[in-house]
Amino acid sequence: NVWVCGTGGAAVRNAQTGTWQRHRLTNNGNMDSFINDLTVGADGTVYASSNGAPGIGGMAKFDGTRWTNFNQEHHGLGIDWPFPTDNSEAVLLRKNGNVVVNPMFNGVHEYSNGNWQTLNNSADVVGMVEDSLDRLWVLGEYFNLKVQNGNTWTDVGITAWGNRIQVDPSRAGTVWAATGHEVKRTDGAT
Repeated sequence: NVWVCGTGGAAVRNAQTGTWQRHRLTNNGNMDSFINDLTVGADGTVYASSNGAPGIGGMAKFDGTRWTNFNQEHHGLGIDWPFPTDNSEAVLLRKNGNVVVNPMFNGVHEYSNGNWQTLNNSADVVGMVEDSLDRLWVLGEYFNLKVQNGNTWTDVGITAWGNRIQVDPSRAGTVWAATGHEVKRTDGAT
């Protein structure tokens, strides 16, 4: 199956039937029509960044049947969103099953088994990946590319506003990062 997202919500194309199903505020339990990013697990679980409403929340999970929203006004039907922001920009489902999200202007946080852990204070994140060495990479808006190794974050120089980050499938621990002025292939050291 193929998932896409953007203004208007998210949609999935069924590989067997070739049909598309839209997921948006007007036809299901997803709380938003403006989805900046989504991530799909091996079991088909989808996590999507979203914009709940001013001061409400900013992430959603789809288990294949229903949406569960991460927000402050879930009345026992969702998951607490403890951040003072109403949306998130980037989301990543890690190989270990934990979810990493960037609540807008509130750093990078990892969610696991009902608990949140702060990973760093990068204010703006436009993309995240986990490389073949299980290291987390974040690409930000302003000259901001970082890699996490254990509890340590290393700044990797990059020029201009971050645009996209992708794992390099041919070289261990390496990513490609793109900005408006540069495309960089790096393992964090070279």
